[in-house]
Amino acid sequence: MIFQKPLTLSGGISREPKALPGGFHIWRVAGGTAFCDNPNCSKPGSGSNHKNDCERKALEHLGPRPWPWERGGGLSCWDLVAAVLPHTNRALFYGPPSTGKTFAAMYGGLAAGDEAAVVDFGQPSRYTVTLTEETPAAELRGVWSPRGTEGLVFMYGPAALAMLGGKRLVLNEIDRASPDCHSILYGLTESDGTIELTLPNGETIHPKPGYHVFATMNGNPFTDLPEALHTRFPVKFFIDRVNPTALAELPEAWRGPAETLCLIPEESRRTYLREWLAFRDLLAKDVKAELAAMAVFGARAGDILTAVRLKTAK
Repeated sequence: MIFQKPLTLSGGISREPKALPGGFHIWRVAGGTAFCDNPNCSKPGSGSNHKNDCERKALEHLGPRPWPWERGGGLSCWDLVAAVLPHTNRALFYGPPSTGKTFAAMYGGLAAGDEAAVVDFGQPSRYTVTLTEETPAAELRGVWSPRGTEGLVFMYGPAALAMLGGKRLVLNEIDRASPDCHSILYGLTESDGTIELTLPNGETIHPKPGYHVFATMNGNPFTDLPEALHTRFPVKFFIDRVNPTALAELPEAWRGPAETLCLIPEESRRTYLREWLAFRDLLAKDVKAELAAMAVFGARAGDILTAVRLKTAK
């Protein structure tokens, strides 16, 4: 279970933190005394050293979790995304894989009618980059490239194009960015009034209105990113639920088992939304359920078929 501080909601109502997977202790406050809920704790109680150790380990694992998941009327991470994302120009999505973080970074917060991938004379409405340990800063900024009889021509990179067009820049796997990329990312994610980028062709550019940066990662930004980088994303969404829009693509009877199995801590038993969608597509093409399950889920096929059939039967 992951440490989570009690939250006092409006009206002074104190809510107890919900037990969450992760293998760490959780502290709850009752009558002013803190109790450790982990049955493996050698000394359940209110010892300050033990409490500090639990808190430290939990925060090292996932970082602060300031939002009241499944409390106060069922507020979820996706409720928070829907309420906040349209009103910010810097946001970081982090959490378990295959929960819909990239989809949200690409499409979330758009006004009705803005979902089209191509607008404004064929120019993209966003620029998306998946970062790796080998991605150079030049790939984001732009490079000189030979072009036939024209000789060397400067090719603007996705970051420069997003700034010049006032578009969305999506940075996937930001925690895997190379040290070379870190320096340019600091500049690209600065406050609006201080963003300025001088390109190798001598041009100095500033972002047009509408420029914004959303990033994704599977790790913990508080430990896996340099402090100077994660603080440039003041809005951070910990995504611990599968995107309900993505889940809606599955038959209703599958949604509960799919979300549960996508979020379980044991990696050997965990499934991924992409697998469920592939399973659905194979069944739609009249592949037998047993064969489709074996092809997609491997050793987990039997458990998947049992879960789906039991749910369908209910």
